[in-house]
Amino acid sequence: MKPHSFTIRYGSGKTYSLISAVTVLPLSDSNPADEERIVHCNAIWDAGASITCVSQRVARKLSLELFPEMNARAGSGLCLCPPCIIGLILSNGIRLDGVAALATNLNENDFDVIIGLDVISKGDFAVISSGGETIFSYRYPSMQVIDFEHYEYIETAKTTPLHD
Repeated sequence: MKPHSFTIRYGSGKTYSLISAVTVLPLSDSNPADEERIVHCNAIWDAGASITCVSQRVARKLSLELFPEMNARAGSGLCLCPPCIIGLILSNGIRLDGVAALATNLNENDFDVIIGLDVISKGDFAVISSGGETIFSYRYPSMQVIDFEHYEYIETAKTTPLHD
């Protein structure tokens, strides 16, 4: 399979949220050309989330089939969330079918999807801070090990210490 990738540069300054555009489809056989059956929205990439989540708003709009609720642990504690199966189209056309997700309350956020480690771990994921900007890159499928400990050091920007 030919790899697909995207890189997002968050301009000057650092960002503390990795946000990208995503398209959510109700099932793996959905046609992304059918605008009535897809939702374009923002996703936050969260390496602390073990499973991908979709907002209840998107679940309702797509009439997703929701399965019986299950216990899920979130930063705020335990909650009951119904699982569902979705398709995702990530930036640069990366399509993932049959993603198990939890439909959860993501109200009043700038995103309708949380991309968890279940999706992140299918590819190569890197976040770097260089030249005063945050750069986030993802490639699917995974193609190689990214090991910063064994890369050759080449000075490209003045570094600042974490602690004074």
